[in-house]
Amino acid sequence: MKSKHENVRTLVVGAGTAGRMAASEMAARPQQGYVVVGFLDDDPAKLGKEVSGAPVLGTVSELVAIADEHDIQEIVIAIPSASGHTIREVVRLCEEADRSF
Repeated sequence: MKSKHENVRTLVVGAGTAGRMAASEMAARPQQGYVVVGFLDDDPAKLGKEVSGAPVLGTVSELVAIADEHDIQEIVIAIPSASGHTIREVVRLCEEADRSF
């Protein structure tokens, strides 16, 4: 039986420990249908690298363009040490991109 959420194209904001854990949890539960397309991270050392089998596609400020370019349906915010201002900005970008998060 197919999940009603099959192949939900997902973008993870944060390629650190929390982001890797989120991606691993999604990969461990394929029946939920989440497919991690990539990550966003503001650390220049991570840009263009692969994390948990998916590329770091760009920075957080590029969220809207990357979500559009990669047909992202869901966004997972995985930046636990971020300031309140940063979290509010990510939420604003998710809303601007008109994606679930």
